[in-house]
Amino acid sequence: MRLKRLIVNNFRGLKGEENIIDFEGSDIIFLIGKNNFGKSTFLDAYNFFVEPKMKSTIEDFYNKNTNIPIEIMGVFLIEDSDSKDKSLSKDDPEWINKWVDKSDGTVKIKKVWNNVDNEGKKQTYNPDTHCYVDGGFGGFDTLLKKYAPTAIPINAVTTAEELEKQINDIITKKHIKKLESDYSEKYNKIIISLNELKDDISKSSDINNINTKMNMFFSEVFPDLRLQIYSIPDSC
Repeated sequence: MRLKRLIVNNFRGLKGEENIIDFEGSDIIFLIGKNNFGKSTFLDAYNFFVEPKMKSTIEDFYNKNTNIPIEIMGVFLIEDSDSKDKSLSKDDPEWINKWVDKSDGTVKIKKVWNNVDNEGKKQTYNPDTHCYVDGGFGGFDTLLKKYAPTAIPINAVTTAEELEKQINDIITKKHIKKLESDYSEKYNKIIISLNELKDDISKSSDINNINTKMNMFFSEVFPDLRLQIYSIPDSC
């Protein structure tokens, strides 16, 4: 599943349904423009949509008018591997039959803010009724965090090294998530083997000698204290 389109309506200075970022055909989107042209507003709207439990302030409403709700919608394109993704079917086993629009192979989800200090109401497009319904797709927040791209703001003081680190961290996390979902059995076997290796290392004679000497020194000051170096297992 991948984000195909983001539509922002009535968020701060963005009014109407023509405020669209189209991700189709590109894995990287650059927002470039003059100051005060809405780049930061688009990024803030994107984070409002992706992050869970975001509450609106009066400044977030267009013209500070709460009679016009904030609406931010994401159109997600379904991919062949999604039917095997357990994280998608965990809370909603029939999600493909219920929420995928067969006409274009997408799932459309939306958050709506109706008042100040409210969290966005989650809605999903029902292709059978052609209407948005409250709630809908199970695991809503998990879906957004996992399948929405990561936004990287680049300001005037961002160094090349800082930007490189941000990008490398994102790529690494994305690849690990892909390994977990696409090769879960092999991934779990590797994690188990690594934990076994750490246990073997922690039980080696070198580590035992360190434990013995360490406790000998500490016992002179803290007779009842005993320390031990051991491996911390990773979660599979």
